[in-house]
Amino acid sequence: MKDNLMILGGEEWCSLPDLQIPAVRARVDSGARTSAIHANNIREFTKNGERWVSFEIHPITENRRLVVINEAPCVDIRKVKNTGGVAERRYVIRTTLMIGEHSFEIELTLARRDSMGFRMLLGREAMNRRFMVNPAAKYLISQYENEDLKKLYAHGIEKKSNLKIALLASNPELYSNKRLIEAGEERGHEMIFMNMDYCYMKLDGTKPQVYYRGGQPVEDLDAVIPRIKPAITHYGSALLFASNGIPLPLSGFAKSIQDTKGLIEMVGGAPLIVKLLESAQGRGVVLAETNKAAESVINAFKALKANILVQEFIKESAGKDLRCFVVNNKVVAAMERVGAKGEFRANLHQGGEARLAKLTSEEKKIAVKAAKLLGLVVAGVDILRSDRGPLVLEVNSSPGLQGIEEATGKDVAAEIILAAEKVIGVDKKDATEKLGEDDRANQEELFCLDLAAMSPPGRALSKVLNEETSFNVLACYKNGLDFKTALIAGDPIPDVVLMDINMPVMNGVETSRYLKDEHPSVKVIALTMEDNEKDIQAMIREGAKGYLLKDSHPDMLKEAIKIVFDNGNFYPEYVTNVLVRMNRV
Repeated sequence: MKDNLMILGGEEWCSLPDLQIPAVRARVDSGARTSAIHANNIREFTKNGERWVSFEIHPITENRRLVVINEAPCVDIRKVKNTGGVAERRYVIRTTLMIGEHSFEIELTLARRDSMGFRMLLGREAMNRRFMVNPAAKYLISQYENEDLKKLYAHGIEKKSNLKIALLASNPELYSNKRLIEAGEERGHEMIFMNMDYCYMKLDGTKPQVYYRGGQPVEDLDAVIPRIKPAITHYGSALLFASNGIPLPLSGFAKSIQDTKGLIEMVGGAPLIVKLLESAQGRGVVLAETNKAAESVINAFKALKANILVQEFIKESAGKDLRCFVVNNKVVAAMERVGAKGEFRANLHQGGEARLAKLTSEEKKIAVKAAKLLGLVVAGVDILRSDRGPLVLEVNSSPGLQGIEEATGKDVAAEIILAAEKVIGVDKKDATEKLGEDDRANQEELFCLDLAAMSPPGRALSKVLNEETSFNVLACYKNGLDFKTALIAGDPIPDVVLMDINMPVMNGVETSRYLKDEHPSVKVIALTMEDNEKDIQAMIREGAKGYLLKDSHPDMLKEAIKIVFDNGNFYPEYVTNVLVRMNRV
């Protein structure tokens, strides 16, 4: 039997004719059970009463602007471990695979990104009883050159956004910088790497100007993403946090101090942490286990005229901390960092390990609030879990991407590019754009609105929202379960949700409870056909910030969205009366 099996190399070219992919380079991996392909903009929708997904494939690694748009029936949503060992929920489709003259049907999972550099991974289920593998060989079946690929993909779409985005950093080979360039190109943007050592900027109130290499002006930049070591602002940020109710470990700051013992007593004595404010990645951080040791370390730093921070030691954190990655006032990913054995520092550069973290509602709120107070669109907020609750350790304005992406499986680089688009004011594509008219008509009353720009959802309500250009309908979902599944799969998190209370499968109360626990930054406006007191009480208890009847005047709906988005509440008189009765109980 084995003598009749075709031999594959460790890398091969194959095709997926049902998906309009005539050639894609695949890594042959017998360690993976199911085959996978790199897909973007994955959206679930209903077609003829069945679950379908639409998605985009970038089949050529070297050309991230080339995209092939597809849709297919979804046969399953399955937990699959990524290359970092983290379990991800992925959509599964069935499609035809061709390798040479062999053609057969396989299951294919849609992955958010390919950290290994291959657009496709060929798993053992596809190879079983069909092929043998020689991992030392490559391209034993077929080979394609660039000119061949251009002809094969003449049907593809070259994404072009006309946006020119510069990445300002020092090393183009760093993981974070490469990922941001890749993510921008996949969105169709022209990405330019600019070495900060050869660059200077003129900033004024009218038109900022970037000069590069010998004073040549860089024209027509739409955005600059800086990846520069952040300025040391510990004093100001600590004062800002303390005055705005953000919990911190007990800390003392000093440069040239006379009373070393007083500083130690200020934070409760040893054990304590002494840290150089200019330190990074865990370097320049010392654990002093006795007061005498603390005095010696502080005096040594003082002799160097260094800025230092003295901080209480949170023993119960046990060498662990949380990195919350905040983008545009939302926590898009979170990991727990665990220090190496015997090491109190959790930094990955000090031998620590990272794993996916599940944050509490309070931890998410604190992370978002800390980033917002500092005016950061992108921030890495580090939090310690203590007996008195979460404590903010520090906020990094230029956090690295490798650890967080590998630990969580999230495409954080793409989130940063989306944030840049939002700042620029680029309209996002409507998630229902690819659906047929009949399918749009079957969608019900759960709309997610990102209040930066507007594209219509394809329902009667869009006529109301389309008049207000500051609204952008990201998607419309059939029920709460579909919405929850989409968020878990990586759909953008909305700013405001218009929530139908009486949805099937997972109703508005249950969906609002899920949002309150998992996505506390999302604001809910309840929509209903009648002012039922029981429903009003249930939705308010689950955090609804607004409540409207479906036949309310369009202007009232617009006003409610704006007020709720600005952290206000919108309750008509009949709801206010219910609130009064609730408070009397």
